[in-house]
Amino acid sequence: MNENTNRLMVTVAVMLSAIMVLLDMTIANVSLPHMMGALGVTSEQVTCSHVLFDG
Repeated sequence: MNENTNRLMVTVAVMLSAIMVLLDMTIANVSLPHMMGALGVTSEQVTCSHVLFDG
């Protein structure tokens, strides 16, 4: 493989990784209210678990 192909593969891998992180954060943020209702916890407790998850 030549240098241009390697650069393209790295660029695509980085872009897919960024999309996966964004998707993961979006799913976690949407689930926060549901976690609060289902577990009966405060927003501070759910936020703490969210920070630990993303950390």
